[in-house]
Amino acid sequence: MITAAVPYALRVALTRSIVGLLAAVAILLGVAPAAVAPAAVASTDSSAASCAAHWVGSWAASPSDASLLSPTLVGQTVRMIVAPHLGGDILRVHLSNRFGSLPVTVGPVTVGVQSSGPSLVPGSERSVTFSQQTFVTIPAGGEVVSDPVTLSFAAFQDLAVSIAAQGIVLAATEHHYTRQTSYLTPPLSGNHAADTSGSAFTQTTTTGSSSTGWYFLDGIDVMAPGSVGAVVAFGDSITDGYQGTGGSDNTEDLSTINTNGRWPDDLARRLIAAKIPLSVLNAGIAGNELLYTGSGVTGPGGLSRFGVDALAQAGVTDVIQAEGINDIGGGRSASQVIGADEQLIAQAHAAGVHIQLATLLPAGGPIGLDAAANAVRDQVNQWIRTQQLSDGVVDFDAALRDPNDPSEINPPLVSGDGIHPDLAGYQAMANAVNLALLAHPQCSVAAPPVARVRVSALRSAAHTRPRFLVRWSASDTGGAGTAYFTVQVESIGPHRGSRRRVPRWQTLRRFAKTTKTSLRFTGHIGDRYKFRVSATDTSGMAGGWATTRTV
Repeated sequence: MITAAVPYALRVALTRSIVGLLAAVAILLGVAPAAVAPAAVASTDSSAASCAAHWVGSWAASPSDASLLSPTLVGQTVRMIVAPHLGGDILRVHLSNRFGSLPVTVGPVTVGVQSSGPSLVPGSERSVTFSQQTFVTIPAGGEVVSDPVTLSFAAFQDLAVSIAAQGIVLAATEHHYTRQTSYLTPPLSGNHAADTSGSAFTQTTTTGSSSTGWYFLDGIDVMAPGSVGAVVAFGDSITDGYQGTGGSDNTEDLSTINTNGRWPDDLARRLIAAKIPLSVLNAGIAGNELLYTGSGVTGPGGLSRFGVDALAQAGVTDVIQAEGINDIGGGRSASQVIGADEQLIAQAHAAGVHIQLATLLPAGGPIGLDAAANAVRDQVNQWIRTQQLSDGVVDFDAALRDPNDPSEINPPLVSGDGIHPDLAGYQAMANAVNLALLAHPQCSVAAPPVARVRVSALRSAAHTRPRFLVRWSASDTGGAGTAYFTVQVESIGPHRGSRRRVPRWQTLRRFAKTTKTSLRFTGHIGDRYKFRVSATDTSGMAGGWATTRTV
C-alpha cells in the first residue's frame, strides 16, 4: 500500500503525479527509465522434475525504480545486506539495470558473510565475476548473471554483496523500500568491495524517513538438489514488509527494520522448520498495482512484471498472489481486479507453475479505504474464496481482520498507520498459509538399469572344448533407456590348457560399451567360467553386475 495521511484515491493520484514529475526530470537529465522488457518464462513441470542439481532462487527483490528519490552514486562502493532463504555452497548473483536508459558498468563485485554492520566474517569474502571478468556492463533495460561462486552459508545467515560504482551513476535500478540497513562509502572513495573491515563504509542507505539501498542487486540463486523448489510471494507493500508510524506524516517505522520480519520471511522459517524443500522469494513492491501502466517508486504494474519477477525465478514451482488493494484504492472495480487475477492464473499455469490467490487485508481507518472501496474489497475476496481457477486460497483477511470491525485489521496485529501489519501480523499471515498446498518438485532418485544374464551350453562332441551361448538384457527402472552393456568373462582353473591351476578368478575377456545382447564362447576343458554383465542407461547411470557361473 502507498503510505501518506490522505485518502486512498487521492494518495494514488498524488503518487502518480509525483512520479510523472520525477520521470520528466529524469528525461531531461538523459536518464529516463526504460520500460520493463517482457521476459521469457521458463516452464516448470513439477510432475516431471529430475533430481539433478539445479539453480533455485534463495533471495530476491523486485526492482521498483531508477533511484528517483535516492542519491546519485559517484565513484563509491555500496555494501548491501540480504537474508537468503535457502543455504548452500555455490551461488550466483543477479544484477539489474531494468530502468536504466544507458548501459552501466560496475565492478569489482564481491559477496561475503556479514559479521556485524558493514564488516564481513574474515575469510568469507569472494570475488564475483561475470564471464570471468571482474567488471561488467549491464545493458540498458537488461540484467546480468554472475559466474558460480563457491561460498558456504546457511538460510538466514546474512550475506553482504558489495558493488563498486564506476564514475557517476545517475539512475541506479533499485528496490526502494528494503526494510534493511545497507552501507556506502563516501563519494569518490573508490573501490572497497573486497574490504573485510567495514571502516570505509561510513554512510548508510537508510535515511531519516525510509529504508532503501538495494542498488542493481535483484537476486541470489543457490545450486540445490532437484527436490528443492521456490515459492514466489507476489504483492505490494504488505508483501514488502512495510510498517508505518501513523500520525500526520505517516513515515516508515524504522524501529523494526533489520529483523527480517516480512511475512515471506516468516513463511520461509515455517518451511525450514517443517523440512519442506522450498525457498521463498519476495516479489513485493510498495505501492504496486496490478493494472498500473506508469512507472516510479511504486514499480511497473503487477500484470506487466509478473513474468520476470515471479515466473522467471530460478526453480519456481508456486506463487502466492496477494496484490490488488492499491487498485481498489485507486478506484478500480471488482471486475477489473478479478480480471487481472484471472490473467495471472493463466500466465502461471501456462508456465507450469502453481498459483495460490490470497484474500486482500482490511484497510480501514482514517487513511485507508472508504466504505465504497471496502465493499469492492469484499466482492473481490468473496470471488477469491469461491473461484476454482487457482491451485489454492490463502485467507489473509480471515487471519487478520478485527472481529469487532471486519473492515480493519485486528489492533494487536497492525502497525501505527492502521493499514499495514506489525511483526505479529506478518507472522499471522505466514501462519495462514497451508504448507501442504504449496507445490514443490516431485522428483525421485533415478534407479539404475538392472541387468540379467543367462548361459546355455551348446552341444559339443565328447572330449572337446565346451561351447556356451551367453545372452543378456536389462530392465531400465529409471526410465532413461539402456545405452550399452559391459560384459566380462572370468575364469578359474588350469586356464587355457595350462596344468598350473589359477587360484582365483581372473578376467579373460571384457567387452566395454557393447550394444550386442549375446555372444558365443568356447572354453577350455577343466576351466570354470563366470559371465558378468552390467547395463548403463542413456543418462550415464550404471547398474550393478549380474553374474552367472558355469563349468
